[in-house]
Amino acid sequence: VPVYAGMTSYEVDAPHLYVKNTKNLYFIVIPVFAALMALTPAICEVWVGSFQPHFVIMGAWITLAWFINTVTTPAYFAYLGQGKLYWITISHVVMGVINIIAGSLLGRFFGWQGILAAFVTSLVIGSLIPLWAYHCEHRINLGQLFSTHDRLSSLVCFGLAIISLAGYYIVFDASLLDKWSRVIIITIFIGAMLATATWFHPLRGRLIIMKTSRNR
Repeated sequence: VPVYAGMTSYEVDAPHLYVKNTKNLYFIVIPVFAALMALTPAICEVWVGSFQPHFVIMGAWITLAWFINTVTTPAYFAYLGQGKLYWITISHVVMGVINIIAGSLLGRFFGWQGILAAFVTSLVIGSLIPLWAYHCEHRINLGQLFSTHDRLSSLVCFGLAIISLAGYYIVFDASLLDKWSRVIIITIFIGAMLATATWFHPLRGRLIIMKTSRNR
């Protein structure tokens, strides 16, 4: 926010900074949120004490919704730093209205599934509003943000997360391993797979070089 707020005095190219910021963010949040999704069953077993399918379903959908919210934050904070609050206000109003109306209606007819659907929908739509507005205002193409490596990383990381969720359920249902064995195995597996996917991303090398040069 302070960087964007000081752009007028330093004459920094805001869209250029936005694109760079977003690319760096994708590199970090894609493996992090994929890992959170994949580890939802293990978190449930450790936190709750037993495997609860409802917890896993809610955790997976909420993680996906917050992932979308997080990757849209550069546009949100760009508007905030520049003092342009119109689309931010619209975003929060839309979130609140959808939560209240859809939550009340869907919750009455579908219970917790309806509440979950209302929350996820409101968060995703509200998060995309500043992103859409910022891109239209500065004529930014989504292709500028998602490189081939980003798309491949998303496919690999979230594909592994879905496979891990299915595998955890199968192993638990068959009672093949005890709780702590399942937790340890899935943690090591998903950690190794996502670390490997991140390691081969070209942005990793550029960030290390940038960090090294700053330390000097």
